[in-house]
Parts: sequence; C-alpha cells; structure tokens
Amino acid sequence: MMKKPEIVAAIKRKLNVIAKNCEVKVAEVILRLRRNEADAYEAGKLTESTRCLELLGKTIGMFTDKIDVSSEIILGPREIILNVIDEKTGTEVKQVINQRLVGTVKCLTQNGK
Repeated sequence: MMKKPEIVAAIKRKLNVIAKNCEVKVAEVILRLRRNEADAYEAGKLTESTRCLELLGKTIGMFTDKIDVSSEIILGPREIILNVIDEKTGTEVKQVINQRLVGTVKCLTQNGK
C-alpha cells in the first residue's frame, strides 16, 4: 500500500493538515495565556499572572522538573503494572517488561542512586 504514490501523497496531505491544526491550536493557547497574564497583572492578581507565566515558560522548556528515581519508587508500582499487564495481555509481555524494569533497578543501584 505504501508503494502507491497516490496513497503516500494522500497521507502526506492529511499529516500536513493535522500539523497545521496543531500549530494553530498551540499559537492560540499561547496568545490566550499572554492575554490572561496581562489582564491578571493589571488587575493585581499576581498569583494568576505568575501561573500564566509559568505555563508560558513551560512551553519553551524553562521550568523542567528534575525527578529523582530510585529503586524503591520503581518496585512499588512495578508489581501493580505487572499484575495489570498479566490480566490484560498475558505472561509474554509481562516477562519482557519485568526484564526491562529489573535492568533499570540494577542500573540505578550500580550508579548509587
């Protein structure tokens, strides 16, 4: 199917439309946040103004949270995740995820975290 040029062209056109719609929505959200921030600041609502600035900053990666992941955190939810996966998809997927999570725990333990 992907070898047919008309299908490839149709898919590209659809992806371009989707991309443009996303760009418009992002631009609209940023514009509204800027307006809300200005209105809040002028009204003396500094908490609201700060929240708008925080969200605007996050859109350009200014305020990324550094998350400390330790083996204790991974092992708690790990059992829950594996139980849900076992119920929903069977043991094969459970084994793959178990191997990857154990590898992550070993890596964190070896690095002293």
